[in-house]
Amino acid sequence: MKNKLLLKNILIYIGLILLVSGKIFIREFNNLDEIWVFNTARCFANGLLPYRDFTIIITPLLSMIAGTILKIFGTELIVFRFLECFEVATILFIIYKILVKLKINKSISLLMTLVIYLAYSDIFTFDYNWAVLLITLLTVYMELKFLKKEISFKRDFILGMLVRFSNPI
Repeated sequence: MKNKLLLKNILIYIGLILLVSGKIFIREFNNLDEIWVFNTARCFANGLLPYRDFTIIITPLLSMIAGTILKIFGTELIVFRFLECFEVATILFIIYKILVKLKINKSISLLMTLVIYLAYSDIFTFDYNWAVLLITLLTVYMELKFLKKEISFKRDFILGMLVRFSNPI
């Protein structure tokens, strides 16, 4: 039963990636936030240090993660768009999982997730705001998942650190 559920979740996630990539890869490069985050990630990939070698307004965690991936796969905007596909698909998948966790019918949950995608498909981009949403949704999902479980210092500490990393101050 668990293998069947895992396979179903994987298929839903792959379907979301394909759906999202159809919209993201045809979009023009005119979002200045996307270009700004790409440039800061590229600077990290090239070994530059923030605040000394280049200016950065947001906290550097997202750019450091993206820079590491750009260093591995190449400092090209197409790699950055792949990151965006995974980020958006993960946001949508976690929304779907939260709705299922709230005991909403799986078909309705998937439909609501697709409606959310359609409503925001033109403004999804790989930037700090969507990363904060991803961390917040992940935290909500984890809290729902362990709602009736025993209190765990380690789990609560990790969730607290996740929330802390999403705060720019």
